Amino acid sequence: MKDRTGRTLSLSEIVHKTVIRIMTIVEEFLIYILHMVGCIPSHFFSTICLQSGGGQDRER
Repeated sequence: MKDRTGRTLSLSEIVHKTVIRIMTIVEEFLIYILHMVGCIPSHFFSTICLQSGGGQDRER
């Protein structure tokens, strides 16, 4: 397998890039879930979910 510059990648580099890509996809999915929770009209529920995810409520 080769990277975009044409350099041949070792097995450890392929595994590392694959793990990083999967972690990025999971992180983007969690950010999407937090965004969707923020759209719920229940202020109490959305505030609790956003705080558990490390976000802050916009009113504070």
